Amino acid sequence: MNNVEIAKLASEYAKEITVAKMPTSRVETIGEHGKKVADFYTELYKGIYAVLKNDLETPKLIKSTE
Repeated sequence: MNNVEIAKLASEYAKEITVAKMPTSRVETIGEHGKKVADFYTELYKGIYAVLKNDLETPKLIKSTE
């Protein structure tokens, strides 16, 4: 998986989480509250991207079946 694919996947996950969170939130998506929603999405995206990228770059340990 390359960086573009990781970015797309992270974006999709962050969007799904943000959309799922909105019905239980008292925050509106306009004005200053809209900025808070955007900040929430951005932090989610960055975290998800970092985890996905790190997971793909970390060598996997393979257990011996012996």
